Amino acid sequence: MENEKPKGRAGRPKGSTKSKMSKSEQIKFLKDSQKLILNKHYSHKQYVEYVQEEYKLSRQMANTYWKQVWEDIRDKYTQETDKLVSKHIHKLWELYDLSIDNSDYNVARQVINDIGKLMGIDTPEKLQIEQDLNIRFKFGNE
Repeated sequence: MENEKPKGRAGRPKGSTKSKMSKSEQIKFLKDSQKLILNKHYSHKQYVEYVQEEYKLSRQMANTYWKQVWEDIRDKYTQETDKLVSKHIHKLWELYDLSIDNSDYNVARQVINDIGKLMGIDTPEKLQIEQDLNIRFKFGNE
């Protein structure tokens, strides 16, 4: 066991002559990858094959970049959604203040309901549906 050679090493593939990407090249590569995935709708398989052919990267690195790109996309759209919700809530509070100043309590109540829906406080009631199902099989002369 002590004399056994390791089966493989992590990192660049054996015989790789391409230099490593700098940080700025990596950022550009990730942005280009986002465009491929979002604009050209590349699947995982298409992306991995493209990266292997075009950039001469290993399959493992292509998978790593695929995961990184999707994390970046998720983070970006989550932040944008949070900003939009925050902006809408702010506008609704302004509308609430205006309706209270004008003694329009019906509108104020509707605004509070809308704020609750946006914040997830006012969740719809869950319906409990039960269904009985009987299946009868006939085999032969039964």
